[in-house]
Amino acid sequence: MKAFWWVLVAGVLGGAAFARPFVIRRLKPRLRFEYSRRALSAEEYAKLGARPGWATITLPVAPGASLRGLIRRPTDAAGARWIVFYPGNDFTQLKRGQRTLDYLRGDRDEGLLVFADRGYDGSAGTASPETMQSDGLRMLDVLFEAEHVEPGRVNVVGFSLGGFVACAAVSGAAKRGQNVATLSLLASVTTVEMNPSGLGARLAIGDMYEILPFEPHLPAPILVVHGTADSSLPLAGSRDLATRLGSRATFVEIPGARHELPDNHAALDAVRALIDSATNH
Repeated sequence: MKAFWWVLVAGVLGGAAFARPFVIRRLKPRLRFEYSRRALSAEEYAKLGARPGWATITLPVAPGASLRGLIRRPTDAAGARWIVFYPGNDFTQLKRGQRTLDYLRGDRDEGLLVFADRGYDGSAGTASPETMQSDGLRMLDVLFEAEHVEPGRVNVVGFSLGGFVACAAVSGAAKRGQNVATLSLLASVTTVEMNPSGLGARLAIGDMYEILPFEPHLPAPILVVHGTADSSLPLAGSRDLATRLGSRATFVEIPGARHELPDNHAALDAVRALIDSATNH
């Protein structure tokens, strides 16, 4: 008889544990996605770094673990502006980041930098809100410390999940008195849950990414851009973020644009206009 009760109790507890994610999500609905990670071969990575003006760069983030990155150093290292791109939850973080940065630069002599997050494009480790937050600031420190770039010459662009990393980095730098020149957010997350797989999303609460805690420490000027046809992240999230930022931010809606704003020239032209208006070349 005792065995029966032990089995019953175990069944009840197991059922409660299994049901917990469903109950929590019903009480507090939020967007959920899977991490879109894929390996990038050494040969493919080398090809990206061999493009004219570009080079590969690595960033140590943990014992024995480094992030893969791409950098384009300007000819005028002393006075050039820099653009740092924080990619989204993307199978091709480095390739898309490089393409986006090349478009933003145009024919200007500007520095460009992008890193793949942990677990993406061959970067070591596993992404999490904690690692992304700390790694984002380390990426800026590559410019501040290794490249000797003043914060006022650095322009930050974050796309989708990269908006979380960008805001974490920019707010962290601001707390140290290092205000970057501009911050642009393209179809940025506000609150999302990330899971390693669809099965994991059903059985457990994943990693929660919340952008609003960084808002008080984000310095102006900030550009918030979102497409009106974005089916991945709602336009309302960016509109609410821009409202909270108040006079620090400009909100731009791109009519008919979907989520992939790094491929949208109107969105990138708005970023370019902010950079040109806020900094001297």
